Amino acid sequence: MMKQGKIEKKIFSIWLGRSRDSGAGGEIVFGGTNPAHYTGQHTYVTVKGRRHSFQMNNIFVGKADTKRCSRGCKVFVDSGTTNIISPTAMIKDINDRIKLSPDCKKLNKLPDVTFTIGGRSFSVRPRDYVRRKSDNVCTSRFEGDDKVSLWILGMPFIRAFYTVYDYTKPPNVNIGFAPSV
Repeated sequence: MMKQGKIEKKIFSIWLGRSRDSGAGGEIVFGGTNPAHYTGQHTYVTVKGRRHSFQMNNIFVGKADTKRCSRGCKVFVDSGTTNIISPTAMIKDINDRIKLSPDCKKLNKLPDVTFTIGGRSFSVRPRDYVRRKSDNVCTSRFEGDDKVSLWILGMPFIRAFYTVYDYTKPPNVNIGFAPSV
């Protein structure tokens, strides 16, 4: 659509609703953003390669620095991935620190998981990283996969942060994040 000149501004944005939102599953806007779905300003990072990867530094679980990615980790955002994925050892560390009870007890006491991107903190709350299968069965949306060497920030991250893909300054592509509402 951008190459065909069908949209005025060369950006698109993604918002994913939460299941308890009244009928709103999500929205993609071609050529703009929908300010009704985010607050504040977007933080932008320049991405590289066909996967639009970028650098992430530091991951905190609650206030504890996991020391994961303190020297930087390669990451990309993927709206088609239902979880947050990374090599198993890193994910196991995060899940061990979260201490999610499979029977869903004490969900309100779980910590946020915070990623540092572009020098800013992006906290994913339990409401976004816990999959509630039933009233008494919960699982984490942090998934280990040793076939990947980078982080994939999937739907839990995009639910928490309205995401903009900006192609207005070629050859650079920028991705921006702002808190979702």
